[in-house]
Amino acid sequence: MHRAMAWLVMLTFLGGCHLASSPGVEPPRSPAAAQGTASVALRVAFPERTAQALVANTQSVKILLRDADGHDLTRTVDTGAPTTVQFEGLAPGGGYTLYAAGYSGLNATGIMLSWGKLPVTLASGRNQLSLSLSVVMKAGAGAADLVTGPSGNGAIQLGAQKVFTTMRDFQAPGMSASNIEPFDPAQNTYLAKFGSLGSQNGEFGSHIQMLAIDSKGRIWVSDDINERVLQFDKDGVFLRGIGSDTVWTSASSAPIVAQGTTNYGFKDPAGLAVDAQDNLYVSDVNNRRILKYDASGNFLMGFGGNQVWVAPATASIPAHRNDTGYFRNYGLDLDRNGNIYIGGYSDNRAYVFSPSGQFLRAIGQGTTWTATASVTWATGSVPSTFNSCWHVRVDKTDGTMYVSDFNERVQVFTSNGDYVRTISTVTADKPDQRTAGFFELGPDGNVYVAAYGSNPGPNFYQVFTRTGTLLSRFGEFGTGNGQLQNPETIAWAPDGAFWTVDRDGSRVQKWRSANPADPAGALRLRGHRQPGPAVYVGPGVYETPPIDAGASITWGAAYWDIPTLPAGTQVTVEAGRSNDGVNWTWSLVSGTPGTGRTAANLVGVTGRYCKLRLTMSTTNSALSPIIQEVGVLY
Repeated sequence: MHRAMAWLVMLTFLGGCHLASSPGVEPPRSPAAAQGTASVALRVAFPERTAQALVANTQSVKILLRDADGHDLTRTVDTGAPTTVQFEGLAPGGGYTLYAAGYSGLNATGIMLSWGKLPVTLASGRNQLSLSLSVVMKAGAGAADLVTGPSGNGAIQLGAQKVFTTMRDFQAPGMSASNIEPFDPAQNTYLAKFGSLGSQNGEFGSHIQMLAIDSKGRIWVSDDINERVLQFDKDGVFLRGIGSDTVWTSASSAPIVAQGTTNYGFKDPAGLAVDAQDNLYVSDVNNRRILKYDASGNFLMGFGGNQVWVAPATASIPAHRNDTGYFRNYGLDLDRNGNIYIGGYSDNRAYVFSPSGQFLRAIGQGTTWTATASVTWATGSVPSTFNSCWHVRVDKTDGTMYVSDFNERVQVFTSNGDYVRTISTVTADKPDQRTAGFFELGPDGNVYVAAYGSNPGPNFYQVFTRTGTLLSRFGEFGTGNGQLQNPETIAWAPDGAFWTVDRDGSRVQKWRSANPADPAGALRLRGHRQPGPAVYVGPGVYETPPIDAGASITWGAAYWDIPTLPAGTQVTVEAGRSNDGVNWTWSLVSGTPGTGRTAANLVGVTGRYCKLRLTMSTTNSALSPIIQEVGVLY
């Protein structure tokens, strides 16, 4: 006869898991891995839940933790008061399996009376993470293998308490039809800065432009007032400069500010990009050309005015013409093949050139062409037209092109230049003020748009999905840390953080980026953002992924953690049960939960599958409940 086992193993993470790898990359999983940073405590109690009857002849419990590579760590616990055992030196990540069995003798001897297992993902968050293990009763031989269970046992995995703590975990069900969004509570927060007003090394003019970051985290900044491009290390320490017809390093004083037309001179440098070899591309706006340098500032190649030249040659500066190979350039980007994308500012066009500087394609005036230009430079507001073509960005995976202009929008095109959609950046807190000039495609798959203007105009960054849904915003006008005076470019560093240009503040600021694997993940109503007003409607609904017990069971309890529940906001919790994973019956668990970590019995919830549904609402668009852990015990 199968019965629920009398004892319970409670798994609690004692220390933080510091993920050394980038999002989406699984770290090494061996429990003995030197870089492991997770400590795991298992609390064994006889019994833990009153619904489970104590089996009098269970004298000991043996626990085995196995990683994805087959490495095992074991512990044995005899009966008595609740006991905690600990595993240390564990690498964070998935792939662990926890096995546990009860025996009739002390020190895991005698008859194996019960057996069970569950998968484990090592993570940690603001709250303790717990997993429980219930197993099926069946006597077996004393020599039975703990990993496979007693011969002929037929034991099934009655499973685990499943929790959701990270942004990645919360995103698992898909949220496209919901008004709930996952977020990192500390995302987009100020970390550091460098720069001040001036013309010496490490200083910027009163109006700086763009930045680009290479694979080593070195930061290039275009300082158009001082007619130069400056390179800094990952911490903002000045390394070298290009401009005034020369190159210099930190060992030398900055040259006198001057415009130049040689390979090391500029006239209003703006757009920057780096390629896979860490070469730098500079959009030299009023010399109407693109210049390429290596990471040490040595000139390699230039093109513009329908001419291409390589070091050591220097080309003449031609008059601007409406013809193939000519452009009035501003924003700049590269695709994965090294093709060069240019925002043709006063041309009202976007251009694409080959890595060797040969014209490939242009978009503007409602069309796309690959031969000699036969259209005008007229502005427009319909698809494939532009009103001052500012910035360009290209998706490195599929070649999708994004272009901004003064029509307060970002237009999206295929890799062949066919129009796809428009992302409008007009919102209730940022009306049409022609401020959608600078933007970036974030590693999280979203579009970050700078909204700039004089106070009290917009001075913040908007975050949109790639289909145009506004997610959030951050930043506000001011001169303090994390404040902005006309924000412009944004770029991500190899460490996952991002840097932004504070154009009129003559500085560059570093921010903490959103990390899908961060254990501080949480849920809130979509569009909630501070500082500044929020724009969203309530309520919002979130459903956890379904949990499969393997057979029909009576589910134990639901639990959740609500760290923030402002006045005027509310959360309701429902449990869904199903025998086929398709048709669901819902019942209310809690109508008005309060703050803190709560567990509630799931009365009458029986079935093979179970999931929770949380409904969040508010009567104040500036406030949202926040939910962190969510799970089911069975």
